[in-house]
Amino acid sequence: MSKQSIDNAAVVKTACVLLGAFVIIGVFSQHDGDVKTAHADDNTSGKHGVTSQENHPSGSLRITDPVTISKAFLACKNLDDLDRVKKLALVDQDAKAAVKYGFSHGCELQQPGKAFIIQDFAPFHGATCIRLSGDPDCVWYPSSLLVKAD
Repeated sequence: MSKQSIDNAAVVKTACVLLGAFVIIGVFSQHDGDVKTAHADDNTSGKHGVTSQENHPSGSLRITDPVTISKAFLACKNLDDLDRVKKLALVDQDAKAAVKYGFSHGCELQQPGKAFIIQDFAPFHGATCIRLSGDPDCVWYPSSLLVKAD
C-alpha cells in the first residue's frame, strides 16, 4: 500500500469520526450561522479573553483544572487552525477538507478519555488550550468537548 493511499485512508477514517462529533457538538461557537473569528487582541481581559482567575465560559472549569476529552476531534497548536477546521466542517459542511487541512497544519486527533490540564481559554473561539501533564505546550480544542476530570 502506498503512502498516499494510507494518508487518504486516515483522512477518510478521521473524517467519519469527526462527523459523529459534529452532530453532538452542534453549533460550537456559531452565532447567526457564522463561526466567530474574533482574535485575542479584540479583548482586554487576558491573552485570549479570560484571566487565570476566571472560569471557563461554561462556568464550571478553571485554568489548571484537569479535564478529559468527551468526543474525538482535532486539537491544533494554532488557534486559527482550529477555527479553520471548524469552519470547513460546520459552515462548509466538508469534513474531509477539514481533516486534510488539520493534518496538513499539524493538528492531531484526540480520543475520548485522554486527560489534559487547562492552560488558557479563547471564549470568542469556543476553544480551550489544553496540555498533557509534564508538557509545557498546549493545543487548542473545542471547549464543548471537554469535561472536568474526577
